[in-house]
Amino acid sequence: MPQLNSVFRCLALAGALFSTGAWAQSVSLLAHNGAATPGGVAVVDVDFNFSGPYSLLSLYLQFDYDTSLVWEQASSAVTWGGNTAALDSTLLGLKAGGATIDLTTPSAGQFIISGLFGLAPPSLAGTATLHAAFRLPQNAAIGSVWGLAIYSRVSDDVSGVEVELGMPASVTAVPEPAGGWLMAAGLAGLAVLARRRAAAC
Repeated sequence: MPQLNSVFRCLALAGALFSTGAWAQSVSLLAHNGAATPGGVAVVDVDFNFSGPYSLLSLYLQFDYDTSLVWEQASSAVTWGGNTAALDSTLLGLKAGGATIDLTTPSAGQFIISGLFGLAPPSLAGTATLHAAFRLPQNAAIGSVWGLAIYSRVSDDVSGVEVELGMPASVTAVPEPAGGWLMAAGLAGLAVLARRRAAAC
């Protein structure tokens, strides 16, 4: 079973919030583990929770993940302001709005989103979620677990204070739902019955 490497362990121990004062409570990070069948796509949801209006000045978000996984950039999405859109189109929209934002993959098992929002920083409230999609190995054993480490820095346009956030997450290989097997068995049974009836005619 794949194990967390040292980078994952360090970031997991780093925990959550490295800032002080009441202002630090205005933004927090929550990661939700993902699961999929072998060869399938698991989605890890990363919530940025804003307790009040937050004028986003800068963003840095780094994912480190086991290289047995394949990050599916085209299948990843963002939910923001009650609307869900593809990650790529969201980044293009931010650029069109004047943001300087980039998505890079500096090494295997890592992607980084970094941005500066300049003269028109978006005002956030509630929750903004990144839905990061990862494809599992086709030959993955059921119950295998892969580690991810999520690290972020955000700052607001009002105070300029930068908050660091970090959290571990994981992706697990799970069996096919029982309902899928029952449906497949039922369809196979219908096919056999149809063939018998055709032969009798």
